[in-house]
Amino acid sequence: MITKSSVNLLFIFEARGSIPEAVDLSECSIEFFDEKRVPDLVTGVFGTKSKQVALESLSKWNAQHTATLDQRAQGTKAAKLLMIDAQYGVDSLEAQRQRVSAESVAASGWLNMDRVTPSMRDELKPLWLTSISRSQGAARAKALKDESLINLVAEFPQFVPNLFKTHDKLLGVLHPVRPKVDPHVTLWVATVRLIPKRFLNVSARHIDLQVNIR
Repeated sequence: MITKSSVNLLFIFEARGSIPEAVDLSECSIEFFDEKRVPDLVTGVFGTKSKQVALESLSKWNAQHTATLDQRAQGTKAAKLLMIDAQYGVDSLEAQRQRVSAESVAASGWLNMDRVTPSMRDELKPLWLTSISRSQGAARAKALKDESLINLVAEFPQFVPNLFKTHDKLLGVLHPVRPKVDPHVTLWVATVRLIPKRFLNVSARHIDLQVNIR
């Protein structure tokens, strides 16, 4: 959800064996299916509905990856996903109350893929098709030319970081992904710049764990 001056996000840390005393937030970024983390960017689950779906997926994942006593005796380390809550500061949310345009993104530093204007959608979609063509071939991009921008972003979220390279004032992008922890579901997430002063509050749920932002 979005508050007056911040966006509330959920991050995830995979602990194997004993739980550490401290972790870096960069280690808690939501991983896209078959994609690696990008330096200087982190991704957290956004919105009540997506957080509920994420919690259900986490519970299922934890149940499937908890080592049995026999496995532990043989040296298998139990795996557990821990939840990290964070508030990410935003300068201006007024522009986000309307459809997202190039002007509103410049004013707020925030891009919501679900609320872009037709003109901005027409600007963004070719960027995705071009990236798909470069990575998977022109035939693949051509086959997807009639897909909606939202579907393209959900299937190829690895191209979201490209927006930060071309828009230096961009702070965050709200977009859909299929997370590595459960690629059968679609979550809305926020990929944001890892700027320590932007994180107003960060804490782990139900556990004493120090979360470093650097």
